[in-house]
Amino acid sequence: MRSAVVAGAGYNSRVIALDVPDLILIDDNPADSELATEALHDLGYGAMVGYAYDGEAAIRLLGEYIEDPLRPRPLLVLLDLNMPKLHGIEVLGFMAEHAALDDIPVVVFTSSDSPRDRQRSLALGARDYLVKPGTYQGLVELMAQLKGRYLDVSATP
Repeated sequence: MRSAVVAGAGYNSRVIALDVPDLILIDDNPADSELATEALHDLGYGAMVGYAYDGEAAIRLLGEYIEDPLRPRPLLVLLDLNMPKLHGIEVLGFMAEHAALDDIPVVVFTSSDSPRDRQRSLALGARDYLVKPGTYQGLVELMAQLKGRYLDVSATP
């Protein structure tokens, strides 16, 4: 699987884009991002993945799509909520304020099972709200659903 690297917490919050990603994982925990990527790899997904490790890096990365409306859009953004610098809800708010980002589907992928977080996320435009599973097998099953719904080219979100 090819990857673009979007550095964040612990990496001076720099954005390093090596290519245009089909999937963007926004999560302050690199281990969670690596597990999600590994699960997708196990499912045969081999397209470009981009990463942001904090909310500020996510805003900068998403801002590139505002600045260049012709830039190919990712098929999906997986967004954690509890991150340093900017909370995931703030990232969703940023996206909701910019019509140029309306065509990028966002699925909240977080450890929070708070009904308030779920309600706020969906109100700000998240397509779905998923709580991270506790097992790798659960993660693979969840990634299979997301892959079928958003990441397969023939799928229509």
